[in-house]
Formats: sequence, C-alpha cells, structure tokens
Amino acid sequence: MGKRPDGNGYWIPVIDQESAFAAVRMAGLPVLALGFYSLLAGLLSAVSPELSWPWVMGYSVIGLLFVLMAFRMRAGRAGWSPVALGLMVLLLLLNLAAVILIVTFKGWFNGTAGIVIALVFPVLFLVLALNGFIGWRQLKRLGTETGF
Repeated sequence: MGKRPDGNGYWIPVIDQESAFAAVRMAGLPVLALGFYSLLAGLLSAVSPELSWPWVMGYSVIGLLFVLMAFRMRAGRAGWSPVALGLMVLLLLLNLAAVILIVTFKGWFNGTAGIVIALVFPVLFLVLALNGFIGWRQLKRLGTETGF
C-alpha cells in the first residue's frame, strides 16, 4: 500500500471507508459551532427591535438541531451530514433575509462586523462541513450503512 495523503489542513482526503468516517466526524465540529452561533443569534434577535419572535424561534430551533446533529455526526452517524448541509444553506438564507430586512427598515447595518457575523461565518462553517458530505457520498458509494 502507498502512503496516504495528509490533506491540506481542514480537508481530510476521502479515499476509503475509514477516511470517509473521519471526514464525517470532523464535520461535526463546524456543525456544533454553527449550532452555538445560531443559538446566540436567536438570543440576540430576542433583544432586537427589528426582528420579531418568529426569527427568535427560527434561530433557536435551527441552533438546537445543529447541536443535536453535531453530536450524532461526531458519533459516526454519517446520515446526518446531508441534512446538516441543507440546514446550513437554510440558515445562510435566513441570515441573508435578516440582513436585508434590517437594512430595509433601519437604513443601515452594523457595519462590516455585522456582515461578517451574519454572512461570512455561516459560509466558512458550510465550507468546513462540506468534507463531511463528501465522506457521506463515499460511504454511500461503498455501500456502507450510514445511519442516523
């Protein structure tokens, strides 16, 4: 057997079943971080006069789902990986809608830091969790039971 490639930092090369499960487990970390981010966004939305309680509940429910999925993914349950990726895209769209609403009604946003917090962090976490989805696809190709 040849030497396995080391990857380039955040990306685990997915070449066999073992590396695919490792990629899924490591994808649980950005999902967990995004869960805490969503819970914090829900808490901050509760004190924001621009956003109403449906926003608070949306962020809170998505945050709790992320936290639960992250622990399941860290346990090796690869079936949660595509669900987490879809929910990450949903959160990114929710943040984009919140930024547009705040800019529309308030006329401005909290500057560069607000845009980084609202849009760049979710995109970063999405990119980091993408390797877990690649691992899940490899497991499906190999016929491995992914489970939830």
